[in-house]
Parts: sequence; C-alpha cells; structure tokens
Amino acid sequence: MTRSTTVLAMCVVLVGGVAFAADEDPDPIGAKLATAKAEYEKSMEKARDGLLADLKKRAETATKAGDLKALDKVDDEVKALEEKGSLPKLVSTRDYTEAKRVAGVRLKNAYETAVKEYTVAGKKEFAKATQAALEDFKKETVIGAVKVDAPDDG
Repeated sequence: MTRSTTVLAMCVVLVGGVAFAADEDPDPIGAKLATAKAEYEKSMEKARDGLLADLKKRAETATKAGDLKALDKVDDEVKALEEKGSLPKLVSTRDYTEAKRVAGVRLKNAYETAVKEYTVAGKKEFAKATQAALEDFKKETVIGAVKVDAPDDG
C-alpha cells in the first residue's frame, strides 16, 4: 500500500507540476483528476480500516477466550497489514478486494478521461504525462480482476 501511495503522490506532483509550470491558467482537467485520486485514497483507507476493524474483533475474541496464540497471530497480521500492506489470512478480504477493484476502475477511468480531455484541448504534454501516470497505476494494481495476496474467505 505504501508503494502505491508513493506512486500516486508522485503522479500528482508530476501532473500538477507540469500543468502549472506550462501555463498559469487553472487546470480543470487536473483538478478533476486530483479529486478522483483523493477519492481513490479515501476508498482504500476505508477498506483498510474495515480489515483492521475485523482483525480487532478477532483479537477481542481471542482475548476473551484467553487464547494467547491466536492473539499473537492477529497481532502479526495487523503488523503485516500496516507495515507491508499484506492482506490478512484470519479474516475475510472479500469486501477489501472488491472495494479496491471498484476504486481502481474509477481512477483508471478518470485517468483515461483526463488523457482524452488533454488531447482534445491540445495539451499533448499533459496528455502524455497523464498517460504515463496511468500506466504506472496499472502496474501497481490489477484493474478488472482482483489481485489477492491471501485467501479471501478467512
């Protein structure tokens, strides 16, 4: 997750920097794309928070049962999710993967729309920069299919 966040941040800087360096007029196309990126990040954060909430419930159950081994497993999965973005195996990831797929498709569509609008507006360099950002995004995610690092049935 950290890697995709970094790539998206670089894309925002690249597209925004190119847009404002070339001309001082406001860039409504870039603004729409920035909004789509923010919505993507918000969706991903909400989905991740859902996974953490499910893991917290699992930890509470293990605590109430006095099951130290299960509690340690939950703690390990929370740590892996937070530090590496690894999906947990102890809880269902179905909602997360679906949210990721939907958010990814929406952002991909926003990129494609921006490329088209920049091209129509005669802003070829902006279109190329946005297309490159789209290609980077596609490499980081799987659009149209769900990339699963762990079983989604828990």
